[in-house]
Amino acid sequence: MSVNEDDFFIKRLKDLANTAWNKNVYTFTDFLNMAQISLFYNNKKDICSEDFYKVYGGYDNSERAMIMFGNEDAFGYAPSFPISFIHIKPLNKKFADELTHRDFLGALINLGIKREVLGDIVVGDNEAFIVCLEEMAPFIERNLTRVKHTSVNCEVIDNIPKIYVDKVTEMLINVASERLDAVLGEVFKLSRNAAKELIGAGKVYINSRQCVTGKGALKEGDIVSVRGYGRFVFEGVKSISRKGRCNAKVGVW
Repeated sequence: MSVNEDDFFIKRLKDLANTAWNKNVYTFTDFLNMAQISLFYNNKKDICSEDFYKVYGGYDNSERAMIMFGNEDAFGYAPSFPISFIHIKPLNKKFADELTHRDFLGALINLGIKREVLGDIVVGDNEAFIVCLEEMAPFIERNLTRVKHTSVNCEVIDNIPKIYVDKVTEMLINVASERLDAVLGEVFKLSRNAAKELIGAGKVYINSRQCVTGKGALKEGDIVSVRGYGRFVFEGVKSISRKGRCNAKVGVW
């Protein structure tokens, strides 16, 4: 986002927060990407009070998410995010193409659907679970009939099964320290310079906040997202080797 785009985005968030406060109604953004969520966190004090918002993308630790302005104490009733979930699966798995995140997203975009009405796309076992704005779910369910060359069925469901959103591969790594660039390089098999370049390019986020330096130490529970590579949770240092290096554990999505 350019400086002017950033200013416009922050103004839009302020308008939503003010509308919620003045009219005593919950207001919501569309689905935001990590850069937009990071921009919100960096300017949060100028947008709303600490307890007057919630960030949520349909499940814990989602990458794309909506921001809701308002709270139950102020309004007297509990909110409900306008989010739906859609399960997409081939009609015949035996003859289906190998379908990727890019394939599912491309099929949705080809229907004329804008990216901001879509949350995360969770892919597993050649099927996908889509998070979307509630108002878009009937359209997707009716009109998405093919992904790549594969005929598919779409069904609105209550939520994404936890086995898919909680599915992580445990990895033990040996690093010089808990510094972000060191851990990042080891997880994705990158040189220290390559890891630093990703950070410098603004492609690395910790807990949805954009990083500008790799010198900071990761803390247990930090979720690191890297555009183009994936994401992992840092589960902490488990022991120190005789040479003083850290034996750490991460969980990779």
